[in-house]
Amino acid sequence: MRGPSFIGLHELFDQIAAEVLAESDMMAERIIALGGQANGTVRVAEQTSSLAEYPMDIHTQSSHVDAVSDALSVFAKTVRDASKEAAELGDDDTADMFT
Repeated sequence: MRGPSFIGLHELFDQIAAEVLAESDMMAERIIALGGQANGTVRVAEQTSSLAEYPMDIHTQSSHVDAVSDALSVFAKTVRDASKEAAELGDDDTADMFT
């Protein structure tokens, strides 16, 4: 990515990555607390992800913002669905975590 907003966008993308990592870690810890196994390898993530492959042929700042925004939108919908499912199962702690 190149352009006049490079530093600002780079810092934003770094912040998003840090937040997603922290949330993913919290989800993995919840899975373990509930007796499951958090299979957090790259291969498992690739095989089970609902996210589209990040486009490797984009270069403009707006294209990257759109791609990250699209991925975050899919992630947010997945988390909302998981929150609803946890609430329906009576697991209010997990539903709250997803909220």
